[in-house]
Amino acid sequence: MRIVYVPRADARQMVGGDIIYMMQVKKYIKPLGVEIETVTVNDLRHHGGGDVLHLTQIYQMDVAEAALDWAQSKGMPVVINPLFEAVLPMWFRWAIQRQPKWRYLYKACGLRLAERIYTRWQTARRFRDPAWPRQRTILQKAHVVPNTRYELQHLRDWFNLPDLTGPIVPLGVNVDLYGHWKPSGDQELPAPLQEQCGRYILQVGLVCMRKNQVGLLQALADTRDPIVFLGRPTPHEPEYYEEVRRLAASRGNVTFIEHVDESLLPAIYGHASVHILPSWSERPGMVSLEAAASGCKVISSNRAPIHEYLGDRAWYVDPAHPDQIRAAVHRAMQSKTPVGLRERALEFSWQNTARKLADVYSTIISEGKGPR
Repeated sequence: MRIVYVPRADARQMVGGDIIYMMQVKKYIKPLGVEIETVTVNDLRHHGGGDVLHLTQIYQMDVAEAALDWAQSKGMPVVINPLFEAVLPMWFRWAIQRQPKWRYLYKACGLRLAERIYTRWQTARRFRDPAWPRQRTILQKAHVVPNTRYELQHLRDWFNLPDLTGPIVPLGVNVDLYGHWKPSGDQELPAPLQEQCGRYILQVGLVCMRKNQVGLLQALADTRDPIVFLGRPTPHEPEYYEEVRRLAASRGNVTFIEHVDESLLPAIYGHASVHILPSWSERPGMVSLEAAASGCKVISSNRAPIHEYLGDRAWYVDPAHPDQIRAAVHRAMQSKTPVGLRERALEFSWQNTARKLADVYSTIISEGKGPR
């Protein structure tokens, strides 16, 4: 079975969750007799084709549309992981920072009411967004494979596709890496973390507004526990990164690490007191799953569907409320690791993801489900 995977146009510059997803699937699906070939959208015209075309996003519509047209010309079915997030909470934060009318409404009505009004307004006007019908058409032409039930329902609601369906194929963790790790002392940590072993509050991920590092720093501004941010800053939000660095300098005891070798991740997670991801949206937050697989206590945004993976073995916070973030960090640090947390996370292996996806490919091909 031959699968043609077309990534984002900027995949080399920004390696996100979608790229990591396919890298891991490609590794573990090969022993099942499935070959995945990565082909850029510009190289498609020179490619002979395959059994299935796979896409992992609907945000870069030019890429998705060109790939769909190419697949249709070859008679190939198309599978897509939309990785589509509920972005309105983050848009609202941009609005109150940059648009006086929303900033005035926020000050006059309070956060909750202003956000509710903004959400209803944006939801009603989405039909006028040129991207909306294009993304909707992409979904209608492909076999949709969401990572969570939450994502599937959000797609139905946002794009007015009540009959949209597709098999849920969860994300995974590298069981070969996380399942065999056992703590063996601080010497396995990068030098900046060795003196903070077992005490630091960790957040792994791109430094960007969506991940809400600012909210975490504001919530813990007058505390002294070490905070560690592991991840590169996005090149698209330099002002946000400057604000994060300013708040970090004002608070103190904050460490920034842009990149480490993957082999160090289990130790970095495992020696943290807690991992927190208070994002405005997630899909569902792969780093939360990795933290749990390392035996690290997990705090997640309540606007992410990681609860479908970890259930009540994690703590959940509203990213709009610093007091909730602060209280959750305090509770988690004072609590024992939830029973069965690591075992539950390790159930979501990339091997299982690959098997489920191979079954999806086989079903589509055997039933002759070509382009819609």
